[in-house]
Amino acid sequence: MAAQDTTSTLISNTLFLLSRSPTIWRRLRAEVASVDLNLLTLEQTRKYKLLHNIILESLRLYPVFPTLARVALNDSILPTGGGSTDKGQVFVPAGTKVLANFYALRDRNVLGDNVEEFYPDRWQAIKPGPWQFMAFGGGQRACLGQKKALGEASYTLTKFAQTFERIDSRDDREWAGD
Repeated sequence: MAAQDTTSTLISNTLFLLSRSPTIWRRLRAEVASVDLNLLTLEQTRKYKLLHNIILESLRLYPVFPTLARVALNDSILPTGGGSTDKGQVFVPAGTKVLANFYALRDRNVLGDNVEEFYPDRWQAIKPGPWQFMAFGGGQRACLGQKKALGEASYTLTKFAQTFERIDSRDDREWAGD
């Protein structure tokens, strides 16, 4: 999926959410109505707060990379996540397969009580830590194409919003995922 489907998956998921959120779609159209796409840069897209927040919210609900698997090459100790309070250390023996599920990063203490809802405005009030929101992984092995995917998605969503007065969902079913 890397470097091939990241942007198209992000745009598809975002349009799915927007097609079910006509009020947010109208707000996005108003925000980007005067954007000159010939001059738009990734840095400039960040000043369009709703556009940026819609993309973050889409990535939070439907991560492009929902899981990440690794094998511990050496005995390791994770600093937190163990014990009855999840504050204790966790010993990971060499050879252990470790799986991170990014769908599970839905901490109500960070994101609010409506974690299952598409609510882009939450990003005005929250600032998750680097390991609380991992749309593109994290650390040294984070996705190298993150800026490219965000830039292309921002451009495409802006073009859609400038072109189409509305987008309609013709499917009342919940998103089924993979």
